[in-house]
Amino acid sequence: MCRHACPVFLTTKLDADTPRGHALLVSKIDEGLSTWTEDTVDKIYRCSQCGLCKELCEFKWREDLLVQAARENIVSSGTQPKAVTKLARLLIDHGTAYSRPPKGLIDQRSAVKGKQTDILYFAGDTALYEHPEIVRSTAAVLDSLGVDWTLLNKGHATGVELFDLGYTGEAKITAERLAGTILDIQPRILITGCAHAYRAFKELYPQWGIEALKGIQIYHTSEYLANKFTDGELKLASDSCFSDVSYHDPCQLGRKMGVYDAPRDLIKAVTGKPPIELFHNEGQAECCGSGSVMYLTNPELSIQVAQRRMESALQENTRLVVTACPNCKNVLAKAGQSMRSGIQVLDIIELIALNMKGEIR
Repeated sequence: MCRHACPVFLTTKLDADTPRGHALLVSKIDEGLSTWTEDTVDKIYRCSQCGLCKELCEFKWREDLLVQAARENIVSSGTQPKAVTKLARLLIDHGTAYSRPPKGLIDQRSAVKGKQTDILYFAGDTALYEHPEIVRSTAAVLDSLGVDWTLLNKGHATGVELFDLGYTGEAKITAERLAGTILDIQPRILITGCAHAYRAFKELYPQWGIEALKGIQIYHTSEYLANKFTDGELKLASDSCFSDVSYHDPCQLGRKMGVYDAPRDLIKAVTGKPPIELFHNEGQAECCGSGSVMYLTNPELSIQVAQRRMESALQENTRLVVTACPNCKNVLAKAGQSMRSGIQVLDIIELIALNMKGEIR
């Protein structure tokens, strides 16, 4: 009954892409009635692991855990897709999904080992390599607050990418390495605008027994700024005429980590009213297509899923979709362009930065 909740199934219309389809496939493998072939492996890697099916399941069945275990089994058997192997090698060997230099890195803010700072900003690979405007906007907002902050001078995988691909052992090693790098900088506060990194730092690292970040306050950028706004330290100019703004909940930030209010509070502070809610939102928000690193391993399917999400924005007659994760912005913006929707997609930090400069009034 949860097939209608799967954004991938709604895109492909294949029963094999439903939670039930995954369960039947894995049970056949487990019972020795089938084996991992190129076709069966592809079915498992088409899941975005967004967790929406669990929200609408009477028994709250964790289909994402089934897919995770299946991917670990696939990797251990050496039958993973070539795209997965290639991405995993980049992450393991270079610590990032990209082999080129970051775009527009703010060199004067690069972290120095042993130099203690109040705030460490973790941008994440997508912001550094695909959307440096998010990094620049974050820098502008943090500078306006007069806080002492820095950021890492290159991309660093958190381990969550490898974990999603089924390389759990390698994921933990990568996570321990990054945690050590963060500890060297000795920040009091760690903030990130990447929903995947936020979940890694707050939920997965403790689960993996990584204690290096214990004692460091960890916030999503929207949480940190919402607190600053409440305290009166962040000044935003509200304009009630700017009203046709929708908000897309990132799966990792909302459904997985329960952060719903902070981005909406900031949008309300800028526009004077709550954002227009897309069809299905908060805990039942549909995946944008970037989940489970699908935007790198299966970009065509990722954009198709994102197009479905953008159709919801079109139905609401919105001019602007705001989200709170660079990965979401990346695929939603590409989908909107391919559809010629005329809808602009911004990260929440860009909305704040533009408002502070008086460009959204």
